[in-house]
Amino acid sequence: MDLLSLALFIILYGIVAALGVFILASMFGNMKRARRYFDKLAQQLQSLRLNRMLSALGIDTASYLATQKKIDIEDQMKACEECRNTEQCDQHLAVGDISPDAISYCNNEEKLRNLARQQSAEPEPGRVPPPERQPRRTRLSKRPENP
Repeated sequence: MDLLSLALFIILYGIVAALGVFILASMFGNMKRARRYFDKLAQQLQSLRLNRMLSALGIDTASYLATQKKIDIEDQMKACEECRNTEQCDQHLAVGDISPDAISYCNNEEKLRNLARQQSAEPEPGRVPPPERQPRRTRLSKRPENP
């Protein structure tokens, strides 16, 4: 290997290594910014009736923030902030558990109903629903007779 090839190898290796470091730094920076954004969004949600409405409908706030599109969350938060039915909302929230069918006054009615239905259809986190059991056939069980 001559000196020119060695120099080119070292230069290319340096470029690739620098690019790798840059990509890793960018990824960690983006993760940090995303976490700050998520925390800010969660803090804003805490101050709204929407947070209490999610809880009253049985929707886990953390999974809501993690699974929904951020633009949709922001739209729902804005709709909640601009709501004119706050008295009716406060009355229902004072009760605690709310049926998804009883929120016709809510600006986020359709989305919250869908979320509540999805949440009730999913098993609790960490719990696996039991499999449907088929009758077990043993050697002693009789085989069906052919007519």
